Amino acid sequence: MAVLAAATGGALTSPAAAEGETPPGQVPGQVDFPTQCLAPQEAGLPPADGPTTARITVDDPAPRVGDTVTVTYQVTRTPAVNPLAVDLPADVLTPTGRIVLGGAQSGEVTVVGAKRNDPVKAGETLPAVTMTGTFTVTAPGEITLAPGGYTLHTAHLLDLDTTCAAAGTPVPAPDPATDPATDPSPDPSPRTRIRTRTQEGVTA
Repeated sequence: MAVLAAATGGALTSPAAAEGETPPGQVPGQVDFPTQCLAPQEAGLPPADGPTTARITVDDPAPRVGDTVTVTYQVTRTPAVNPLAVDLPADVLTPTGRIVLGGAQSGEVTVVGAKRNDPVKAGETLPAVTMTGTFTVTAPGEITLAPGGYTLHTAHLLDLDTTCAAAGTPVPAPDPATDPATDPSPDPSPRTRIRTRTQEGVTA
């Protein structure tokens, strides 16, 4: 989850940047959350349960109320698989998703990605995707941005939608280059923060 705080303006940081260094074994800004992906009925596949690894970032580290913020939702790992019994060619996968706003500002941000992918063999996991969307900051205070569900649309032989729903709270994603046995337990509520400030630049 990311956290945005805005008054007449703000500054975006990760909790590590706001409160100290990134804890060992964590990838800054990246989270895991349990997911259930439902293949299209035509595929005849059972639900795919597993973790989604994702990252939410914003383009403006210091937005003011009234500013438009571009949000990027990257899914680097998904339990969803190729819904066809044949290989998927390149550039037939289009992702869409949503980011849930909370705190000082409620609502959802719709995010969409380009039709772009490497070939995927039958039965293999679908590849990483990147989606973007925008919202306007309408309220001062801390705004949370949490990863929501996403849909992976494939357009080969048939137009099929694999729908993935978040089934739990995001936690920091481990760094595969580190040994979890030697690292401390992750913070269960990872956040990114935009610190509010006035027009004169004073933090609110």
